[in-house]
Amino acid sequence: MRDKVLKGGLHEAQVLADLMQRGFEVFHGFTGKESCDLVAKKHNSTLCIEVKGENCHGTKNQPPKGPVASLKQSEDCRNFDVLAFVFDNGQIQYNRSCLHQLNKASADLPLSTEVSKKTNKKWLLRAKYLEENRDAFKA
Repeated sequence: MRDKVLKGGLHEAQVLADLMQRGFEVFHGFTGKESCDLVAKKHNSTLCIEVKGENCHGTKNQPPKGPVASLKQSEDCRNFDVLAFVFDNGQIQYNRSCLHQLNKASADLPLSTEVSKKTNKKWLLRAKYLEENRDAFKA
């Protein structure tokens, strides 16, 4: 348990440093009960950022391809604007929540827009539905 917390903190620190290098003002919670890991501000726009790592929860996590449409508790797209995925080699991939409407701050991030060829039709339809009805699903 302790190793997961330490690794998660390291991933958050990597994303925090990357965002600061990109000119964002970044805020980090310290209780562990926040709805997202980081809050970043730029151009008077804010972003709630959730951070995930490649080896999170003891399994080889795979980064999402394109907009995130998950409603799973650990990756509920209603709780963040951007999912930052940290690879073991230190590379960071940014994906937007399908409920996030791009703003000036998110336009400054290299958001992955590619959708995996392995993404099944059900998930593509869910993402499209959530995007079209985003106001009804915002938490």
